[in-house]
Amino acid sequence: MTVFVWVLSALMAVAVLAWIVRLFVRDNRIRERGRDVIAHVDEVRVLAVNESDSKTLGYRLSWEEGGRRKQVSGRETIPMARVADIREGDDVLIRYLDDDNIRFVFDR
Repeated sequence: MTVFVWVLSALMAVAVLAWIVRLFVRDNRIRERGRDVIAHVDEVRVLAVNESDSKTLGYRLSWEEGGRRKQVSGRETIPMARVADIREGDDVLIRYLDDDNIRFVFDR
């Protein structure tokens, strides 16, 4: 039984570390290969308030690209101090790699 607990604990630790590494790699890829886009905030809603002084927002953004309207939806956890920077009707700066890899840019 003790061996099982140790193996399970080790697997869980590896899984958590892999998830953290994946997030860092994703952020780095967006930062290096993404492009800056000014997007219009069509919809934003609070999905969760986290104990770590941040909120998880659900959003829908749109912008003009190649004569067509591009729309993306997603969720992002941002610091509480930045929540007011993302309001419906505003334009925001994002770093866009593809529809699944978007980051809000707050330092302009």
